Amino acid sequence: MIDEIFTRDFISREQAIKEAMQLVTDLTNYAAVVLGSTSYNAKIKKLQFVSLTENHAVLLLVTDKGYVESKKIMIPEEISTRDIERVITVLNDLLHDTPIAKIDETINAHLRESGLRQFVEYYNTLISAFVRIFTEMVQDKYFLSGQSNIMNLPEFQNIDKVKEFVNAIENQEILKAISVAEDGLTVRIGAENFIKAMKDCTVITVPYEIANGERGAIAVIGPTRMDYQKIIPLLEYIAKNIKRVM
Repeated sequence: MIDEIFTRDFISREQAIKEAMQLVTDLTNYAAVVLGSTSYNAKIKKLQFVSLTENHAVLLLVTDKGYVESKKIMIPEEISTRDIERVITVLNDLLHDTPIAKIDETINAHLRESGLRQFVEYYNTLISAFVRIFTEMVQDKYFLSGQSNIMNLPEFQNIDKVKEFVNAIENQEILKAISVAEDGLTVRIGAENFIKAMKDCTVITVPYEIANGERGAIAVIGPTRMDYQKIIPLLEYIAKNIKRVM
C-alpha cells in the first residue's frame, strides 16, 4: 500500500507523505505527525524584546529563511521588564543558528549553565509562545492525523488527561515531543517526553531527506506498549521512499 502511494503518477511529495502517514494511523490506530522541510531547516537568527506597557510586550523573531514574526505577551507582575530582557539576551545567544527542530534540546542541554534556571517558569511560557510562532511562520505547517485514536486508548480514559492532550494539540506544544536526530531514529518513551500530556506516550521520530538535501521528519505517537518492531521499520520505509517523489 505504501509503494502504491509513492509510485503513483502526478502525486506531489506533500500529498504522498500525508497519505502514507494517514495509512500509518489507519494500520496502527495511533497518531502521526509530519514536520515539513521548511519547519525543520529554519534557524533562529535574532530574538528581540520590545516593551509596550508595564505589563505588555512584543517578542520579535527573525529566521535565516527571511521570516520575521512577532508575538504579544503579558508580563507577570512578579517579573520585571529588566529580568525579561536578561532572559531574551541569554536566549538570543543560546539559540543563534539553532534549527527550530532543536530548540528544546538546545535549551535543556544548557539550562543550568546559561543562567536561565531562575526563570524556568517564565521560560516555559516563552517557549510555548515560540513553538506556536514557529509553526505559524512557515508555509508547510505540520500535519497531524489520528489524534482521536490517542483519546481512545485506555491510558486516556481520564478526562483530565484528555483535556491536557487536546490543549497540547491546540497550542501546538505537541511539536515539542518531536525530537529529530541527525543520525536518524529517535524514540522518547513516557517521561522522556517534555510535555505533561505525553507522559503516557511513546513518540518515535524518523527524519527524511529530499533530493535537494533539505530534511523533515515523520513521527508516530502511541502508547508506551506499542509494537516497536512493526512501527519503526514502517516509518523508516516511508522516510526512504519520500526521496523518490519529485
